[in-house]
Amino acid sequence: MKPILPKDAKPRFWGMLLIMNLMVLFSQGQAVFNANFGNLHFLAANKIHKVGSNGSAAGNVTLYTNVITTGGQAIDCIVRTVALTNGSFQLPGSAAVGTIPFDYSSATGSGMSANQDRFFAPTFTFNSGGGSCDFEFEFILGGSYHNSTNSGTPVILQNVRLNSYDIDGNGGANSNQFNEFGGFSSFTVSNSTNIDNFYNATSGLTNFISNTTNNNATVTDSIHRVQVEYGQISKFNIKVGSQGSGQAYFFLDFGNGASWTGVTTSTPVLDLNTTTAGVDNQVTICGDAKRLTNGAGDGNINLTNSSGNVDELIISFNTASIFNGNFEAFYPKGSNSLVNDSIKLGFSSSSSQSFTLSGVSFVVQKSVSGGTSTLRFSKSSGTLTTAQTEMLLDSLHYVNTAQHPDLANRTFNVTVREGSFTTPNARFILSEGCVLTVLPVRWIGVQVRANNKNQVFVNWQVADEVNNIGYHVEMSHDGQAWMDIGYVSAKPSTSNQVAYDLTFIKKLTGLTFFRIKQMDIDGKFSYSWVKKLDMAAQDDPFIWPNPVSNGLNISAKENNCKIQVVNMAGHIVKTILLKPGVNQVDISNLTKGMYTVRYTIENGDPKMFRMIKQ
Repeated sequence: MKPILPKDAKPRFWGMLLIMNLMVLFSQGQAVFNANFGNLHFLAANKIHKVGSNGSAAGNVTLYTNVITTGGQAIDCIVRTVALTNGSFQLPGSAAVGTIPFDYSSATGSGMSANQDRFFAPTFTFNSGGGSCDFEFEFILGGSYHNSTNSGTPVILQNVRLNSYDIDGNGGANSNQFNEFGGFSSFTVSNSTNIDNFYNATSGLTNFISNTTNNNATVTDSIHRVQVEYGQISKFNIKVGSQGSGQAYFFLDFGNGASWTGVTTSTPVLDLNTTTAGVDNQVTICGDAKRLTNGAGDGNINLTNSSGNVDELIISFNTASIFNGNFEAFYPKGSNSLVNDSIKLGFSSSSSQSFTLSGVSFVVQKSVSGGTSTLRFSKSSGTLTTAQTEMLLDSLHYVNTAQHPDLANRTFNVTVREGSFTTPNARFILSEGCVLTVLPVRWIGVQVRANNKNQVFVNWQVADEVNNIGYHVEMSHDGQAWMDIGYVSAKPSTSNQVAYDLTFIKKLTGLTFFRIKQMDIDGKFSYSWVKKLDMAAQDDPFIWPNPVSNGLNISAKENNCKIQVVNMAGHIVKTILLKPGVNQVDISNLTKGMYTVRYTIENGDPKMFRMIKQ
């Protein structure tokens, strides 16, 4: 059958094509520039305070222009003051006129010397018990900063070194200073260093802390210096602080720094796709499952320079980017149960679950903080070997089982931690790619429900029917062998969307699968997606059709149930008391858009459903 597009299909097609092209452009990644371990310049003359007057409060945004020029392209850097805890920015004693503590630019001051203007050098005083300050750095294309959004066009800088000097103390009790970094490929300290390190699980960064409270006035002295090296870097966080009260100065030198002799330790590196440049894995998804890495059994190793003692695999993502809630999940293919072991991504609070993969028991810790959701995979007992980590990485697949997945990219940040160190951040980037598919009919929704009288209700909605004569409803007990249980003729309709239903008597137990087979005039056919009916989960309410135009059906199993329909503004627009069985609700007076249906039983927690009114 040759598909016939609806009258408005051509403009919709080209509109969707434009959207997809834009999605591809933006998903192809950031421009990459090689810094070649050259000096970056955070100069006072190139500093512009964009939000706030001096950078010294949480939420302030400062732009440094032309921190480096590479390949003929100027690179700018945005520095955001993320959080300041138990302290304040304060200039050193005898500070030079015109300097500010957000980035002290003079060479000298009380208790310090050898500073350079190109260093990023914040100076503080912390209160009793110590404090800290978090900064976020982001490299952007020179001249791309937008004042309205306080952002720019992000770029990746390769081969960057960062020296942090003067990690010592101020002579007071517990005044040990520290810096925290993450995502570096190696670090170097002197042979006689006064710096220790450990992993900070709260920040997800490696903490480099002074083991002395003495102050050394020469800020570049090697015993108080740590150098970290980044293979590539774009947006990253640095935390500075002190465990005690009083003055604390920090000097961050993006460059090679002075010559010195030190001990270099390499950290593990994670590459999700070893067949392309960079460490990211970008895929397009269309109703199928996509592997976190570029594939198993291809001879490529994703985790290199590993010690063989892996503490955890960490996957984090923007909580708000999971538009389809628990329809979105990671599942370890090859685990004991794909249903029970699916790691659903719509969680809103801390929890844990476990699964077994090739005889290895794993635990997944889920948490949400500050708009970021995090999954931490670890072995139930002890550490993971490199081979077990590779197995876990290759086994994880993303799926989205929503009827209509939101057409937005999802980005997952992936790292591996070994002891005090995490791998440089790698990204798993998904693009939804089904919008241009032209089918004999457009499937809108399929719902299946049964009651305690052995009645089974199958409902489905389609649009853009062309040369369609009818539908066969098929059922399976194993998802492999299918039987025809009823036929429904196509409705003569001029509307864009048509709803169908079939009711039959059948005693069902356990898990049963259903699908709809659409038949064309010329004998060709297409299938809907497969729906599962689990008789053990029939206590949940059920609404159909969805999307809906006028009449909404809602099932209820007991008395004292009610629903509230809530619009996007949070206002209750309809309240209905339900009777046991199927209730028909007129919503023809509601305006088109998205609503939340809040279903409540007496002394029970409410259940939420998304409803689209057409």
